[in-house]
Amino acid sequence: MKAPEDINLLREKANEIRYEKGQERLDKMRNQERESLVKAHRNKSRCSYAVGFICLLVAAFGWAQGQGGQIVLQWLAVGAMLCVFGFKWAFRSWQIETGIVFVPGAFLRFFHHEKWLR
Repeated sequence: MKAPEDINLLREKANEIRYEKGQERLDKMRNQERESLVKAHRNKSRCSYAVGFICLLVAAFGWAQGQGGQIVLQWLAVGAMLCVFGFKWAFRSWQIETGIVFVPGAFLRFFHHEKWLR
């Protein structure tokens, strides 16, 4: 396949192929396999959120005690990173559960209307 000169056309074609492959893969999965994958992503999300919130609490406690700013910032960074990972795994769980994979605007729909803490 010859690539078009316009990068936007190339991205559009790649997204079409990615969507087709993702939907094909989801359609081939048995319900039991999909449920176990959703459960695994949900558990990863919950663990990431839990550890992230603990790190944020340690940062708040350290700040209240007057510890150095560098230590507090490190705890804040790790806690924020783990919360972002939890959000990512919640989104993956939602994608598999609803079958909405590689659809433009799906992330914004999840962001505005769905439960982040799954």
